[in-house]
Amino acid sequence: MSEGYKRRALQALLLALTCGLSGYTVSAHPLGNNTVNRQAQLQILEGKLQLRYLMDLAEIPTLLESQKADHDRDGTVSQEEWAAYAKQWAERLASQLHVELDRRPVSLQLQSQHLWVLPGAAELTTLRLEADYTAILSGYAKTAVMHYHDGYKPELSGWKEIWISAGNGVTITRSSASQNDRSSGLTRYDANLASLPDELTADAVLAFAIPAAQDPAASVQSLPLETQSSTVTVPAKQSSAAPTSELQQAWAFFRLGVHHIATGWDHLVFLLGLLLLVKSLRQLVKTVTAFTIAHSITLGLAANHWVTPPGSWVEPGIALTIAYVGLLNLVWRNSRHGAWLAFGFGLVHGFGFAGALAQTLVEQPLAGNHWLLSLLSFNLGIEAFQLLLVALIVPVLRLAGSHPWFRTAHQAASFGVLSAGVVWFLLRTIA
Repeated sequence: MSEGYKRRALQALLLALTCGLSGYTVSAHPLGNNTVNRQAQLQILEGKLQLRYLMDLAEIPTLLESQKADHDRDGTVSQEEWAAYAKQWAERLASQLHVELDRRPVSLQLQSQHLWVLPGAAELTTLRLEADYTAILSGYAKTAVMHYHDGYKPELSGWKEIWISAGNGVTITRSSASQNDRSSGLTRYDANLASLPDELTADAVLAFAIPAAQDPAASVQSLPLETQSSTVTVPAKQSSAAPTSELQQAWAFFRLGVHHIATGWDHLVFLLGLLLLVKSLRQLVKTVTAFTIAHSITLGLAANHWVTPPGSWVEPGIALTIAYVGLLNLVWRNSRHGAWLAFGFGLVHGFGFAGALAQTLVEQPLAGNHWLLSLLSFNLGIEAFQLLLVALIVPVLRLAGSHPWFRTAHQAASFGVLSAGVVWFLLRTIA
């Protein structure tokens, strides 16, 4: 192998692992594998209200919901089972959505529900749900105040959006909600926001061109039941597997662990910084083991809500660990504290890993201690990918270490790690 080829190989490797400076991530679900995103669109027309409610479930929530939908427990969810699940979801949702017009409740009539099973990460699936409701309005004055409240599982993490629009004959004079669709129907998310929208209530003042006939006895007339419809779309290649056994669920969480670390550039850049810091194979083993033990401890604590530090502290903290390791590589390459450093910082990173599991493991539908198996499988997936990465990087670093240009490449990579940590810290605290 020529020296020029080895140099290009090392440069390509360092570039790939430090390109996290741009914040680039590869993920089938842009907001994470555990998010449940929602959008409520309220459209006010003369004499009628239309509410379209969308939910977008990432891989882990979909995994658990598929178990609920699999009534015959055969490990797959049929079209009929998904259709029954969608109808039950839409009917249950209706009781949790509250609309008032001038403080009088508006009863929503379910018109249709739709469900799509879509390809996700790690050969899993995601779930998209839609429910459409309508109400005929009566008894309102020329100007009326509308209040909306979403009481459906408010604790679920994810994008929560409300927007209100009006048709001919109706003007929105004031509204606490946006009048624009900011996510294109939960298909495009602005992941650069400092915080995701968390909208569960909205108020709007409506002006009607023609006030309705006053009828205090009824503010709503239900539309005919015959208009209800339902659609379910499940791609042929997606068998809608519902992992009902311990082994099936463990394998699914193992794949999610691999995907989570493979797309977590901040964790990968930190690992690169540790590999650049240590010199001997013995020290490398101690360092990687210490990091594994530490993040396993806090992953277990946080995923089960025994210790729950706020994400506003954890994410900047992870960025600082990256910056510190990069700085240490630049100013003190002979550090013998790699293992202790990895353990201490691994505790912080464990809280970050738990973000993909915290809500899910508490809601495990399987009985007994299956949550512990899922947690262990997820962690093993993380470790498997880390060990694979170590096995690929270390020989390259060893091979290049004897060449005079390696010191320059090492400093460049260390500076990249430091810069990535600083940029992420600023984005997570100031942006």
